Amino acid sequence: MRILIGTVPYGRDNVGDEAILATVVASIREYFPDADIIASTDDGEATAEKLKIKTLPLFCHNVPGATYSQMVDAVKWCDVYIWGGATGLSDYPENALEIADLALENGKKLVLYGCGMNSELNPAHYRLHSGPKKTILSLLGFFTGDVNRFVNAYQDRSEKKTMAHIQKSLNRASLIVVRDKETKQLLQDNCGVATAVNAMADPAILLPLCSSERLNEIWEDKLGWDKDVDIVGIGISAQREVTSLDDIVALADYLVETHKVKILYLPMNPKTDAATMVKIREEMRNKGEASVLEGFYEPEEIAAFAAKTKLIISSRLHLLILATISKIPIVGLSRGSKIDNFLNRLGESSAGSVDDFDLSNIKNYCDRLIMNKAVYLKKSGRVIEEMKEQARESRKLLAEVLGESTLS
Repeated sequence: MRILIGTVPYGRDNVGDEAILATVVASIREYFPDADIIASTDDGEATAEKLKIKTLPLFCHNVPGATYSQMVDAVKWCDVYIWGGATGLSDYPENALEIADLALENGKKLVLYGCGMNSELNPAHYRLHSGPKKTILSLLGFFTGDVNRFVNAYQDRSEKKTMAHIQKSLNRASLIVVRDKETKQLLQDNCGVATAVNAMADPAILLPLCSSERLNEIWEDKLGWDKDVDIVGIGISAQREVTSLDDIVALADYLVETHKVKILYLPMNPKTDAATMVKIREEMRNKGEASVLEGFYEPEEIAAFAAKTKLIISSRLHLLILATISKIPIVGLSRGSKIDNFLNRLGESSAGSVDDFDLSNIKNYCDRLIMNKAVYLKKSGRVIEEMKEQARESRKLLAEVLGESTLS
């Protein structure tokens, strides 16, 4: 059996995406250990070595990588194309839909596995920004008495076109597994997808942690902290930063002084996030009580460090998920509906957002969770186990579709 996995921008310095790819591969290997797997990634050599799979360059518009002809060859080679994970249904659907259509046209099975969808399509792609097109449409609107009339019409038409494309492609899918009920509702209500949509859990919830030997090695070499020290982990996205980084500095200092903890900044992008958090640490009064975990790319390592904390605060969804693997209390800073959806499932809500950072409210959230972990676990522990069971069930659904491929 030959399986092609894409077109999440794997290999582009996003620990969450790599966690997804690792667990998608593990989902296949659990039932089909000898399957021939190829993934489209921008980090081919390291990915191939770690996951024991084949790779081809990343196919993603505006990123140098695989050519269209390479993707055609890969689709013709495979039996099943897996559109695997992340928030690709709203963040970057065009690339995946292009390959999905190619797979369907060539008689291959299409599987959507573990994906999520925000309540709006990616503003970076579906909102007009400053430039000639927006200027012209704004001028046309000005003469009608509504400066936004044609800008809004253009944006709405672009979104509707993509929604219709999602409907057309996914109505021919062999399996659709999404990570939450909100994504299921968006696919059915907004896109009109009629194929059965299975609302399960993000596959990364089953990611194994790195070995204790590896964790201790990093701990001693990088941090030099006592193994029993109390830690709060913080992860801030540089992709869409908190409006006031000074508030993050103030929060970190408050936690050190009030709860006698050390702060471990955990970048989910080991380049851009790390640079942002180095800047935050340098502004702290108590920067000697804080460290940035720089240069670590493996999601299993980040998950193991998250498991050592008393609390994780993050505007990155997958850092919240990696902490949840070990039932660590989490404080989410909303950056699109995906974080709200995840927290709501655990009986929590966002403490704030990257655009509306209420420092007092976030302090209260942190105080409550640090001092009352048992209350958090009583409310969320059962849900976490349900999520893991749903992720295991989604592996069985995938195995059924793959098993059908071996018989066809």
